[in-house]
Amino acid sequence: ASTPTPIRLISPADVTSKNLTRVPIETGLVPIDDFCAAIAAAKNRAQPVAFVLSGTGLISKTITEEMTIIQQDNAKKVTLRTILSGCESIPYGIGFSLRLRMLLALRLASNLIQLSQTRWLDNFWSNETVYFLMLPPSRGMRSSVDFSRAFVSAAIDDQEEATGSCNIQPKVVLLELGILLLEIWHQTTLEAHFNLDKAPTLYYPRLARALEWLDDGENPPPCLYESAISHCLRGMPDIARLTSWDTNELWDVVCREIIEPLWKNCKQWR
Repeated sequence: ASTPTPIRLISPADVTSKNLTRVPIETGLVPIDDFCAAIAAAKNRAQPVAFVLSGTGLISKTITEEMTIIQQDNAKKVTLRTILSGCESIPYGIGFSLRLRMLLALRLASNLIQLSQTRWLDNFWSNETVYFLMLPPSRGMRSSVDFSRAFVSAAIDDQEEATGSCNIQPKVVLLELGILLLEIWHQTTLEAHFNLDKAPTLYYPRLARALEWLDDGENPPPCLYESAISHCLRGMPDIARLTSWDTNELWDVVCREIIEPLWKNCKQWR
């Protein structure tokens, strides 16, 4: 969402709260099926809207005349990096099953297409930008991680002029996706695998490390999963010259060589 199109997220409790009487609940709530499309529609119409998340998980929207108000809750969350680093305070080992890891990989990859034209891809995703919610402790047990619903946190309404699309070259985004897929499969970070104090930040040194990891032959991923990683790193001969996401040729290759193999790989767990 761009600056001329303020958007805010509110909970059902906020809608009925006397402290937020300015929320235009009299206009009613309109259920939506596609969150990103609703944001795009609001942007095109320059129409401020508020999104309401119901207790059943459904999202609705309502028109508002207010400027942007972003309300955050105090929910505890943990990054994928923390999970992969094996933090002893996070009892994740049993919960982060192979099934959930494979589904996570598919969701991260497929969302590149769904969000490619929004502010959610102003930067590439990494193990530091993928989060999980912490579930509250129960029956004397410690807090655990909800691995079923990962999310990415990003600013979608700030003071800078929005461009409406990703400014980072596709090859960079796909390299980082390939590294993420490697980290998810091996359940460790790039730095930890190579015993590095700090991973390289430039494109070609990172690519070299990722290719070395993919080719080392230790605990290789399933064929389809490995194929998707390979295409993220080196399997698209025309990626180098494609500098914009607004290219059908790019998405044809991404869908065929990355999304489809990951989807087929997940069939056994659906």
